[in-house]
Amino acid sequence: MILKKTDLITHDPELVGQLNELSRTGYIDNTALMAREIVHCSEIYLLYTDLEDLVAFFMVNYENLDDLDTCYLGLSYCHSDHQGLGYSAELYKAFFIDCRKKELESGRRILCWWTTASPIPFHWFSKNIDQCEPSTEGFVSETGAELIAKIAKDKYDHTETDPLAPFILRGVASHTSYSENERLRLALIQK
Repeated sequence: MILKKTDLITHDPELVGQLNELSRTGYIDNTALMAREIVHCSEIYLLYTDLEDLVAFFMVNYENLDDLDTCYLGLSYCHSDHQGLGYSAELYKAFFIDCRKKELESGRRILCWWTTASPIPFHWFSKNIDQCEPSTEGFVSETGAELIAKIAKDKYDHTETDPLAPFILRGVASHTSYSENERLRLALIQK
């Protein structure tokens, strides 16, 4: 069962505790990451088992950037016992249905963007979203490069970007360190 909460996550300390506990195994210390994402994101998709156990979540935040309607695709995480079963993908699909509805209601496109150190969401989005940039080969169109630069300047002004790879923002995910088990899992996926 998927539930969506659209009120501020910070107003629900019980949920914050569940999110912290669920994502704890993926990181050496998830405290800074969770605090950063919870403050940034105003909506969350939650996936529960039939036993009503929280097994996965995906946080997002709709925000305007100058004249653009955008949505920041925040942290997604699936309990280690349930990884590889497609639960995160189910949450992404639920979000994109809602996002498309918002586009149809407003008559405006919504530019979705994210930061990630993991290849998993990047590969899923690359396979399932039209015009996803950068491509898996690292291609960025001129328009895409301009949008990436605009987002980086607005959101991560303190970070230097490489003109040849403007989508690489080193240091943005400071204080985010994967656990040894998660690093091993990511290494296997990248092979």
